[in-house]
Amino acid sequence: MASKFTVSKMMSRDDFRNRTAAGNPIALHEFLYPLMQAYDSVAIQADIELGGSDQLFNCMMGRDLQEKSGLRPQIVLTMPLLVGTDGVHKMSKSKGNAIGLTEPPEVMYGHCLSIPDRCLESYLRLATSCDHPDVLLEQLKSGELHPMALKKIIAFDVVKTYHDEEQATMAADYFQRTVQDKQLLDSDFTPITFAELGVQQVINIVDLLHRLTPSQSKSSIRRLIQGGGVQLNSTRVSSIETSLDPQAAPWRLRVGKKASFILTA
Repeated sequence: MASKFTVSKMMSRDDFRNRTAAGNPIALHEFLYPLMQAYDSVAIQADIELGGSDQLFNCMMGRDLQEKSGLRPQIVLTMPLLVGTDGVHKMSKSKGNAIGLTEPPEVMYGHCLSIPDRCLESYLRLATSCDHPDVLLEQLKSGELHPMALKKIIAFDVVKTYHDEEQATMAADYFQRTVQDKQLLDSDFTPITFAELGVQQVINIVDLLHRLTPSQSKSSIRRLIQGGGVQLNSTRVSSIETSLDPQAAPWRLRVGKKASFILTA
């Protein structure tokens, strides 16, 4: 297999050529990877290979190896890459910038709203089934449509696609009420008792939050409080010295944007 390709062929790949020009090393196994992927196309006698635009070189290698192996070369079809919610790297779970297909509707909706404005066109075209993207983009360009309004259109469509329209409507209402209007219903709070937490006496809020969210360190909880990210009975907690008395329950506690608890005795 290696004898069927030249070093110059490998160096025609943009990534390899650019790294060489910049003086960055290329490991030998990086040359072997396209060969191994190319052989997949030979082994299954592929008619068509579908990949992201960053896979064009590897897909074309499969086409070449098929022809050299006496097979009809496959058709190569590549698709644009969807940038992740960070607006920099392609969407990837390992990068932490992905929108999971199995995420709860309200989480999926919120993630869609977090995309940078510069990514709106690619999300509208690649991630939704909107009928008239050009009209929406023209309205965005003219200022008739606010970027947040377009994000809501995108978020609604994405949630409708992977859940259903009813769930999308509920997710949109939840965002409007909890994030924009900063209102929560009792049903939005997770009920828990002080007894379940093993608390019988007055407790410092940092210690209480650590029991509620043990995955967070106390130092991160302190930073969250100092940054205004904790609310107690709709009032922002301003001091890490704040304490709660179980006898004065119920307490409504919001931790960041996602966790809300109603604490009873």
